[in-house]
Amino acid sequence: MFKKLFAVAFMTFVATNVNWAYTEINCSSDQSFSQYACNQCFDGWEVAVWSNISFLDDVWVNDTGIRKIMFKEEQTMPIIHSLNNSKLTKNPNTDSFWEYTAEFEALEDNEFYGYVLPAGQRVSWLKSSLWASYLVEQTPAKWQNVWMLVFDVMSHNILADGEIAMNDTPHKECVLYKSGESYVPPVAERPTPEPTPEPEKMTQVQTGPELYFLVLIMSFLIGIIVMNRKTILEKIRK
Repeated sequence: MFKKLFAVAFMTFVATNVNWAYTEINCSSDQSFSQYACNQCFDGWEVAVWSNISFLDDVWVNDTGIRKIMFKEEQTMPIIHSLNNSKLTKNPNTDSFWEYTAEFEALEDNEFYGYVLPAGQRVSWLKSSLWASYLVEQTPAKWQNVWMLVFDVMSHNILADGEIAMNDTPHKECVLYKSGESYVPPVAERPTPEPTPEPEKMTQVQTGPELYFLVLIMSFLIGIIVMNRKTILEKIRK
């Protein structure tokens, strides 16, 4: 059961991180290709912040009518160049990031002390190691160039007489990545302020028609008493 769960989890990781199926494009489509003297150019798709670029590989193609040979000691491991202030983390940041494939190792030829690719054949010769990846930390605005991944492929023709032509220059294969949606840090939500309590209203005495007439009668009686106070006092004294 555990093995099945691990296999499912691994395949899910592969499905969400694979970036090997590049589309070849014209090198004149972006001026960045000329900056790195690219001979063959590929579209590396979009990358978003905090995504992983992993499961990378490169294909060695012999499109000639004669055999080609490659020597490991002449190879330079791929380099990824940052564009437009983009940032990434390489893990592991060592030479073990890249490794030769089993298919390439099978091409070893003891006669020439190198790796021979027959005419008209191709082979995946270099790949990133199993858990190696680039973590995207910062990208520019959407659709701007982010990185240029450059593969230097150094190979030689094996001539008809068995001699090796050694005056070749590296074949530069370049993969251009562009930015997806730029990362916007989440904004902390402000707490909703509690409503200010309204001041308590003072108790008001209700005034109605009954109270009005009562006040009027009392005023009338007080007026009569004031006007006849002498008569009232004399009657009280008697």
